[in-house]
Amino acid sequence: MAKSKWIMLRVNEETKSAIGDAARQRNMAVTTFMLDAARRAIEAGVSRKGLEVHPKTKSRKGAPGSGACPAFFQALCYEARRGAGHGYDWAGYELARHVRQLIAWDNSGELRGKLRKLATLVRSYDDEGMLEWLEEELPQCMQLVPERRHQRFLKGFYQMVEENDGVLLP
Repeated sequence: MAKSKWIMLRVNEETKSAIGDAARQRNMAVTTFMLDAARRAIEAGVSRKGLEVHPKTKSRKGAPGSGACPAFFQALCYEARRGAGHGYDWAGYELARHVRQLIAWDNSGELRGKLRKLATLVRSYDDEGMLEWLEEELPQCMQLVPERRHQRFLKGFYQMVEENDGVLLP
């Protein structure tokens, strides 16, 4: 299919560099890398109406968590690992902002239950419980956060929830 349309993105220099580095690691042109990431997101079921997930991407029976690890989170962890720009606290902040869309659920009752459990853990600053919950629900994301950076990551997660009271409510 011939490409005839343009999409222009404005990003800061650090993000541009991180995208370029990731593309080079995969031996791809930046444009091809970006199109591939977009195609994978579409195939994963991201709705054209926003971040709503299609039913086909909800969890399968017996699968703990959705295993979702969005490209934005991968880029944030890559940037934090390089020591450029934001650290793992920013990655935690952004993951908290999107956690509702990333966790797997089969019905609205299950989603409410998971969010209630997460809200309880956040309110009590239960670091161990938080890490267990995140490992179960978003294992691929948590693989990107080194154990020595868990406290900093959780600091950002807690900060986002504090600044946006009620964000975890179903």
